[in-house]
Amino acid sequence: MIDAFEGRPLSLSKHAERQIRWVANKLTASQILKLKQLPLNTSAADYFFCHAIADNNRTIFTPHNDLIKIKSFFQEIKEPFIICGHTHLQFKLDIGSKIIFNAGSIGMPFSDQEGAQWLWIEDQTFHFKKTIVNKNSAIKSMKTTDFLFLNEFIETYVKNTVSISNAYEMLDKLAVEQQIRFRRQNS
Repeated sequence: MIDAFEGRPLSLSKHAERQIRWVANKLTASQILKLKQLPLNTSAADYFFCHAIADNNRTIFTPHNDLIKIKSFFQEIKEPFIICGHTHLQFKLDIGSKIIFNAGSIGMPFSDQEGAQWLWIEDQTFHFKKTIVNKNSAIKSMKTTDFLFLNEFIETYVKNTVSISNAYEMLDKLAVEQQIRFRRQNS
């Protein structure tokens, strides 16, 4: 959001970039300053919480990706349990001395089942959870906004759910595109 607000490249799909830039344009400089003051990630006891990976909130990875590459994203992390999101898919991935849990997504879950997805953590026990959402109520609330992509969002993510197989196909493609962009930027 900060990069979008400040006009920097986002390394996202064109469609996602348009959506993020639309949201960023709704924020004030004061709100962006508050976002800048937040930590990128945080730790508590044996848990490391991040959006995507340890040092950035954009890198796409799934259990389909190379395990050695995924391990490299978290090699500096000391905590044995890593909780992330970003890809909107619930999964558990053992990477040796650490276990990654992706909590899923409340508003845009990729799943073969309907419902908001989240992760319950208690005493080093992890439970993937799902909560059924009242779609009509959610749509009614959303229609009070001026979100530029509202109808598309409602059709794709509220009235329907992106299947796990479609999500993996999309995310794996985006991960490859992201790697290509990264190589170009660093060559």
